[in-house]
Amino acid sequence: AITPYRTDFRFGAGETNVAGYLDAELRLTRFLILRGGVRGDFFLFDVQNRCAQMNVVMPGAPLDQECYSLDRYGYRDPAERKSATGLVVQPRVALQLQPVRGLTIAGSYGHGARSADPLYLADGDNAPFAQIRAGEGGVLFSRTLGPVALSSRAAFFYTHVDKDLIFSQTVGRNTLAGGTTRLGVLGALRATAPFADAALHVTWARATFDEDGLLVPYVPDLVVRGDLAAHGTLP
Repeated sequence: AITPYRTDFRFGAGETNVAGYLDAELRLTRFLILRGGVRGDFFLFDVQNRCAQMNVVMPGAPLDQECYSLDRYGYRDPAERKSATGLVVQPRVALQLQPVRGLTIAGSYGHGARSADPLYLADGDNAPFAQIRAGEGGVLFSRTLGPVALSSRAAFFYTHVDKDLIFSQTVGRNTLAGGTTRLGVLGALRATAPFADAALHVTWARATFDEDGLLVPYVPDLVVRGDLAAHGTLP
């Protein structure tokens, strides 16, 4: 009764995406810039399920077959084709302030979408996109000291996805889950010189499920990365 290498699904999928965007920049003052825009995406999904009949129980049917080509009426094509379309509009606005030379304070907010997984599409469906809301704000500082260029940035970010894909260790792939929210901060330092380049990045994030507040698995709370490169001319 146990199949050690059972096929869960077998798809051939194609996705067509046509998009267009319009944006504008408004300089309110010499130091204040407002940017905004909107993007529209049209998606067309063509999915062929090559193993549509997996649970046929009929007298005389082979027990070790996974994709059946018969039902109670006789032969049938084991493959099924389905198509779906979707249209999504994604606006975004950003505000940038430059009070002094080398210092930038910025914030942005926008709506986005993630295209559908073929596994969860039905024929003729209005493609069930995952709706995303995201915002961020932070500061960027840069300064040149002789031959060395210094830059640093710090930011706070917020992201909400109403239908997320979470890796399940039980089935060994991403599965559809409920909404998730991510809050976090990041900081980065970088120094560039004619002979070396050094960078340090630190990110803290808290990802939780909206339903019960539990942590999202496989999302690290803290990520620290350092890079150091030296370069020069070899003899």
